[in-house]
Amino acid sequence: MFADPQSITISGSAKSLPRVSSGEFNGQFRTSDGAYIESIKHSQGRKDRSVVRLDFKKIGANPLDPTKNLPYVASTYLVLEAPAGGQGFTSTELEDLVKGLVAYLTAANVTKFVGKES
Repeated sequence: MFADPQSITISGSAKSLPRVSSGEFNGQFRTSDGAYIESIKHSQGRKDRSVVRLDFKKIGANPLDPTKNLPYVASTYLVLEAPAGGQGFTSTELEDLVKGLVAYLTAANVTKFVGKES
């Protein structure tokens, strides 16, 4: 089980996300103001799937009417999908795959990704 609370650093500022719900294969963490929500979910079927997701919610100007505000949400997530029951791969191989992608996401590559480069 993931620790409670979780901590995520955004723009150099650590955000504390206490657990707000949990189930057999899922958990959710949220900042006290509700601006950041981290969700962790696992499902089993034809393939095993694990997802960690971070949502950022904010209120911002309405581009069509600057006198009014609108709610906005941005999300980022990482998905691990593998054959059901771990067939064909060891846990170490799957861990190395995730670690490889996370290490690839250096500041320079994230800037390119957000800038829609391919």
